[in-house]
Amino acid sequence: MRLVVPAPASEGYAKVIELTENDEDLKAARFALGTLGVISKITFALQPMFKRSVSLSLEDDAGLEGRLEGFLRKYEFANIYWYVGHAKAFLGQIDRAPIDMPGDGINGASYRATTVLNVETSAANYEAIQAAEDSKRLCNTTGTSTNNRVSSGSGF
Repeated sequence: MRLVVPAPASEGYAKVIELTENDEDLKAARFALGTLGVISKITFALQPMFKRSVSLSLEDDAGLEGRLEGFLRKYEFANIYWYVGHAKAFLGQIDRAPIDMPGDGINGASYRATTVLNVETSAANYEAIQAAEDSKRLCNTTGTSTNNRVSSGSGF
């Protein structure tokens, strides 16, 4: 990965650095997606096709912070939706499955494209709730979100 990063005036205020698999900063650069500098070149590795095996659970959040690292290390892919006001966490355990595994599972909700208008409307509603300091409305909103996610199987 090649990044253009800030530098002192003596270096023209910017310099190009190259990160390889052995660099400690590569994980940070992958995670930060451009916040450490402008990504000017990246190399992707192709992966063989696979399906995903998904298990979903709604759990009490008691001790969740102590369980997070173990949960995230156990699965290659995982989702956690933490509904603090409801003391619940919706966990998605996701593993690779062979491409020839039976089934044509389609995720109809979680990863569907969303219009900019929907995102802006949702953000405006949330900001209005925050500005009004309306904790009851906030809990009702997150409760609806939790119920929708659980009842739809998170789109699967």
